[in-house]
Amino acid sequence: DCLRHLSLTSENESFLETALPNYLTTLAKLLIYPVAQVREGVLELLYFLSDLKMSTRVNIAKEPKCLSRLVALLASGAARQGDRCNKLAACILSNLSNAPAAKTYLLPLEKELFVISACDKGVSKIICNILADLDSIAIDNKIF
Repeated sequence: DCLRHLSLTSENESFLETALPNYLTTLAKLLIYPVAQVREGVLELLYFLSDLKMSTRVNIAKEPKCLSRLVALLASGAARQGDRCNKLAACILSNLSNAPAAKTYLLPLEKELFVISACDKGVSKIICNILADLDSIAIDNKIF
């Protein structure tokens, strides 16, 4: 909750980016916390962080459990269309997919993202854009 309050002012961006490696593992663990308000707070903070520098986006994508838990949140919320947490998770993944180096970490989750895009019309457009980004990187890799 303290980190989320720090994100309210732009002067704290550099501090948050510098300290990111220290608390990213904890944030990933909190994505599966049983209290919905805690998960939503973590998603809000990750959304803020995923909208910063490309290096910050890559650091988030590199966190071993972060991407898989974001996708799991999307998959578990597919029945509750319009859920704010679903949209936050989808937007975080979308922000991360804008960093070229982060796309390689998203590629293994392509199948799960496809299924989510087909099941949840609330986030379908966002996920389809991510899939298009991933498809373009796959094509680029095959050309070279």
